Amino acid sequence: MDYKDENGVEYHNMRDMEQVKEFQAFIEEQDAQERQRKPKKSRVYPWTGASFGDFIMGTFKVIFYSPIFILLFCINLVKATVSFFITWILGKVAILILLGFGGFLITYPFPQLDEPIGRLLDLCSQWFFNMGVGQEMTLFPGGAVEIGIILFLSVLGAFGMTANPD
Repeated sequence: MDYKDENGVEYHNMRDMEQVKEFQAFIEEQDAQERQRKPKKSRVYPWTGASFGDFIMGTFKVIFYSPIFILLFCINLVKATVSFFITWILGKVAILILLGFGGFLITYPFPQLDEPIGRLLDLCSQWFFNMGVGQEMTLFPGGAVEIGIILFLSVLGAFGMTANPD
């Protein structure tokens, strides 16, 4: 059965006619939106992704917060350095204790391993603290290498704590 609309256009059924009318209304609505005046777009700086006003405000925030962040970085650097020095020393002591305890557990069923494990503990204590060489015990026998590693990790930690204090 054929249907005709008010303009005389023929359709095969009522559903086709309704779909065409809905589509025409959608097209008219889109045309009306395009005819409306479009707002002026603000320029976006590609390296920041911000508009000019946001860029200027961000610059003022950085200038204002710079002394605060520098002070916060210095405080975090001191905290990180102290914590890394303590962690470094305690880590070496913990390794020696674990090696000693593990050596004791191994030598209990195997008494013939007493001498090699004793030499391993002497060697590790010499590496870690200069113990048993006839010199004074030192916390950092590696000297500048160990201290350099600790300071490098402290600076990285301070940057991390300053950038994200949570």
